Amino acid sequence: MKKKSKLLKVLIIIFALGLIGSLSKFISIRYKGIKEEEAFENLRQTVEITKDKPKSKPIKVEVEVETKEDPKPDFTKYKVLKETNPDFCGWLKIEGTAIDYPVMITQDQPRFYMRRGFDKEYSLSGTPFVGVNGDVDSDMFIIYAHNMSNGTMFSQLDSYKDQEFFEDHKRFSFTTINEERTYEVFASLKVKVPVENDLAYYEYSGDLEDYDYEDLVNYLTANSLIAAEGPRDREQILILSTCSYHTEDGRFIIAAKRIN
Repeated sequence: MKKKSKLLKVLIIIFALGLIGSLSKFISIRYKGIKEEEAFENLRQTVEITKDKPKSKPIKVEVEVETKEDPKPDFTKYKVLKETNPDFCGWLKIEGTAIDYPVMITQDQPRFYMRRGFDKEYSLSGTPFVGVNGDVDSDMFIIYAHNMSNGTMFSQLDSYKDQEFFEDHKRFSFTTINEERTYEVFASLKVKVPVENDLAYYEYSGDLEDYDYEDLVNYLTANSLIAAEGPRDREQILILSTCSYHTEDGRFIIAAKRIN
């Protein structure tokens, strides 16, 4: 009887230690997530301050000079981020969601920011980044980010499986240091990587021949969870990708065409 009592106490202690360990790990992860999101919020505030900063008045010079207007607006607010970290390539924002982040590109090490913050230090959340082969001016490129349990990064991306959500959030912006772009979602898919017996969409990053572009669009629209109009005139395609737990090595992606 005493042996059973001792065994029970030992089991209770082991269970309690395991519970404490799991709880500590959970709290640690949550705390890191909060701190990492605070860092991104600081970047957002930096951008807004730069945006709203009053410009100094120009000194008048009594000389007639012909001036030419720059055809592209000067997004000085994002040039600040570029100067801080040259890997910065644009800012992604989907109104009405938590997706409001800088996007990085490191073509020699495409996954560099998978577990690094904007400051290049270790980060559980990482920073959204452009995948292999593509860049912001390619016919197609992919931006990757984690599906975080605290609701940050691309955790809301799979809401695009619902037609109603899509209708309310079909357009989003991606702004580089010198132009603001608008994209319109035309497909959302649950996939598995590597793709088996189907088109490996992620291998289409970069500039595409007409037939490759057509194959990609056909694949995305044919397998989409939502009903939407696909590209018609070879508009640039941007895919957003995150982890999905519907299957092992699952991904949830949305595909959007550039409309401006």
